[in-house]
Amino acid sequence: MGIEVFIPCLGKAVVLAGWVAAHPPHAAPPACVVEPRGTVLMSSNIVPDLWRIDPATGAVEHLPIRLVDHPNREIGFTQLEMVNPRGLAAKSAIDGTDWRIDLRTRTATTRK
Repeated sequence: MGIEVFIPCLGKAVVLAGWVAAHPPHAAPPACVVEPRGTVLMSSNIVPDLWRIDPATGAVEHLPIRLVDHPNREIGFTQLEMVNPRGLAAKSAIDGTDWRIDLRTRTATTRK
């Protein structure tokens, strides 16, 4: 069970289990990005999780992301950008800090 979320990168709504979001002005909006293989990553703007959506099959994979530098922070991500096939640049939707997300290890570190 989940909530139906409109995914701009897909142009349609998809059910995402566990997805939550805050509305402006409390946080910047969630974001999505298309991976090199065509799958889509969608963020929450209040928890550090991503959802990978396969547009061909409709399959959804939940990717909890561990915050390495600040494990107790409660943030989500906005402004997702692919920087290599397994990594993203992102901003905190709460305070705008810069983050790097490693999709292989499912970890995020602040960019200095």
